[in-house]
Amino acid sequence: MVRRFRSYFGRRQQMHAVRHHEEPHHRKRRLSVPERIGATGLFQKAIMQSGCAFNIWALNENHRIVAFKLANNLGCLSNDPEEIVKYLKNVPAIDLVKGTKFKNGTDYLDYKFVPSIESATVSYPFLPAHPEQLVNDRSPIPVIIGVNNMEGMVALSSASHADEINYLFHSKLSGVIPKPNSPELEMCKMMGKMWSNFAKSGDPNSSDLSFKWVNASASDPKYLSIDGDRTCMADGMINSNRLRLWQEISESVV
Repeated sequence: MVRRFRSYFGRRQQMHAVRHHEEPHHRKRRLSVPERIGATGLFQKAIMQSGCAFNIWALNENHRIVAFKLANNLGCLSNDPEEIVKYLKNVPAIDLVKGTKFKNGTDYLDYKFVPSIESATVSYPFLPAHPEQLVNDRSPIPVIIGVNNMEGMVALSSASHADEINYLFHSKLSGVIPKPNSPELEMCKMMGKMWSNFAKSGDPNSSDLSFKWVNASASDPKYLSIDGDRTCMADGMINSNRLRLWQEISESVV
């Protein structure tokens, strides 16, 4: 009985995701690529789903404080960085992971060890400066940026955060195994085709698709609404009302 309920709910959830899933903005913009590690020219294109380098959880500017707090939680009370590094090297990996589960009143998400800006003393830094600075110093490359219509929510009967991953990498682990000739399988094929086309050539379009994904720009915003057999281009900025609200709030507090 439990298996039947879970199976039904899974199918229902997938169908809602098919009807409401949205992926906006195939457009060219700048992407930060560090030069000193020889990465210039290595990244020819990029796909960002449900986030980017400007999200508050994607960059830690207080990594030193976090490392000291982790060591303290695991029993190392030293203030010497070299002693802390030596101590942490001998801590089992599972304990390191468990030790990162700490928060304070200003934390938004419990992501502690994410990319951080490396100092000038590092020989080959991956992130030598803040993304806001790097984004203006590099050559533009083609980028796909995607969001879901219920982005920010998790595990809803709609297209919530990270649901697109199930269609791109469906497996028993994700709980999405499309049945033959089902709408879910067609959705998987369509998204896989566009993403692989883009990875190969920088253009998600191909002759076997029933629509054309048009490039967008800041002066001419548009996005592709992925909606099963009703997938089509839409004019304007996605979630424009939400963007307008946050812009007004931002301007009022500056």
